[in-house]
Amino acid sequence: MNIFNWAAILAAMDPNAVFRIFNQARPAQNYLFNRILPERNMVTFDIRTGSMRVVPTMVGHVGMDSPYPPGGLISVREFMEESAKLAQTITLPEKMLRDLYQIVLRLQAGRKPTTQVMLNTIYNFARLQLQAQMDTMEWLRGQALFNFQINWEFTKRPLKVDYKLDANKYMLPQRVGTAGYGGSSSVFWADQALAKSRLKHRLTLAVAHPNTVEMIVNNDANKLRVLSENDGTFQIVRKVGPNEVDDSDARYRVTLVAYGEEGAILDPNDTSKTIPVPFTPEGKILWVGRPGSNPTDFGRAAVGQGPVRQDSLELGYTHMAPTVEGGFADGRWGRVYTPERRPWELVGDSVSNGLPVIEAEDQLVVSRTDMV
Repeated sequence: MNIFNWAAILAAMDPNAVFRIFNQARPAQNYLFNRILPERNMVTFDIRTGSMRVVPTMVGHVGMDSPYPPGGLISVREFMEESAKLAQTITLPEKMLRDLYQIVLRLQAGRKPTTQVMLNTIYNFARLQLQAQMDTMEWLRGQALFNFQINWEFTKRPLKVDYKLDANKYMLPQRVGTAGYGGSSSVFWADQALAKSRLKHRLTLAVAHPNTVEMIVNNDANKLRVLSENDGTFQIVRKVGPNEVDDSDARYRVTLVAYGEEGAILDPNDTSKTIPVPFTPEGKILWVGRPGSNPTDFGRAAVGQGPVRQDSLELGYTHMAPTVEGGFADGRWGRVYTPERRPWELVGDSVSNGLPVIEAEDQLVVSRTDMV
C-alpha cells in the first residue's frame, strides 16, 4: 500500500476512530470555565430550563375557624434558547502533503516509512479539529459568565443570547479613572468585599485575565501583599496601618486566578495568519460562589428535576445536543476524508450543537474596571 495516499490510509482506518476521538475526549483541565459550566450530553436541541424559586416565609398565628394567611414567595424564571450549531471544515492541501512526505523521510532516516506514521498524522489532524470546537465553546462560556449575554457574529451570521440576568444586581459598577483597580484611588478591596457580601461570603473562585491580575497586584494604591503565587494563582492580603501589616480581617484576603488561555481565529486581512482570542476579557473579575448549605435557604424546584435543595443546584452547565451528521448520537461529530476527485487533499469536518446555560445566577458577581 502506498502510505502517502490519503484514500488508501483512510480505507485502512477504523471507520469510527475519528468519532471516538471526538466523544471520548473530555475538555482539558485548562478549560477553566468548563469546570464552572460543565458539558453535558443532552437529547434535545432546544434548551428549555428554568427554576421555580420559593422563599419559605415564617408561618403566621391564626385563630380557630380562620382562613389561612398567605405565606411564601414564588418566582419563576425560564431560559429558552436553541442550541447553536458550530461547524468547521479544514483542508490539508497538496503542498502540505509534499512537506509531510519530506518530514517523514527525514524522521525515518533512510528506513521505510510506516503506515502508523500517516495514521498518527490523521489522528492528530482530528484532534486539532476537536480542539477548535472546544476552544469556541470555552469562549462562549466566558461570554455568558462575564457579560451575561452572547453577541457574536461569524460569517455574517449572528448568535445572540440574553441570559436575562439583572446587571444591577450581579454586575458591579464600572470603575473608571482613579477609582479603577489600576488607579491612585483604587476601590479594588471595596469591590471584592462587596462581591463576597453578595455571594453571602461563600466565594469559591475569583478569576480574571492575567493583565487584569497583574495590574491589581502591581498597583501600590491597592496596598496588598502577595502571599503566594503558583501557576497563575495569586493569594493576596490587604496591608493596613502605618506599618502596612497584613490585615487580620479575613474579608480582605482573596485568591485571584489569572486565566489567560486563548483560542485563535483567521486574520480577515491575511488568512495565512491568526489572531489570538482570549477566553477571559480584560478589565473584569468573575466572582463565583458555592450553593448555600443551610436547608432553610431559598429552595428551588428545577424544571425536569423536581424539588432540589439550593445546596445541590449548580451555577449552570453547557448543553451539548446531538448532531444530525452523527445520526443523533450524543456529543460532537467529526470526520476525515479525501474528496473523490481531489485525491491530493485531506479534509476534516467537525460539528457540534451546544450552548452555555446559567441556572443559579445568585452564585456569580462580575466586577469591572478600566485598564491602565
